[in-house]
Amino acid sequence: MTIQQLLDELKKYPPDSLIFAEDFLIVIYENNEGRVGRILGTIST
Repeated sequence: MTIQQLLDELKKYPPDSLIFAEDFLIVIYENNEGRVGRILGTIST
């Protein structure tokens, strides 16, 4: 996944919070039932 793809994804679905790990990004969405986490694969630089 490129940085541009990542930004496009975040624009489409603005998350409630982001967690940067070593080389991937965890995106947290809040919904009615609590938190849903999505991992957006490895970010190639």
